[in-house]
Amino acid sequence: MSAYGVTALGAQAARPASHAATRARLPAAAYAADIPLPEHPRPDFERAEWVNLNGRWRFAFDAANRGEPARWSAAELPGRREILVPFSWGAPLSGVPDSADIGWYARHIDIPATWSGRRVFVVFGASDWQTSAWIDGVKIGAH
Repeated sequence: MSAYGVTALGAQAARPASHAATRARLPAAAYAADIPLPEHPRPDFERAEWVNLNGRWRFAFDAANRGEPARWSAAELPGRREILVPFSWGAPLSGVPDSADIGWYARHIDIPATWSGRRVFVVFGASDWQTSAWIDGVKIGAH
């Protein structure tokens, strides 16, 4: 099993202040479980082998936009804040109030040994405005 560090930088556009309607539509298990919303988000695209990355991620706001030049993608994020993915910051279920326009997410993922030598895709179900992703400090893409 190999461990890879995934870091994603996201910048959010303006959004509604309240996400109460979202919480009202979710069953209690969706926000009480270790892995919220464990089902595949798009059953029409589900494959036999996939890993759900929902759950606790490290998180840091970057109000001064210093993270990329400071190479946060290749090191631990500053601070000790966590966010509950798949919920975006500012959403009550995320546990992180909306405090800045730029945020960094990071976590380690384990690639199953049976996937060795195969193409592995990291799919972000949603990103807002501008997003870049790194694996082990290497930028793999941007949106």
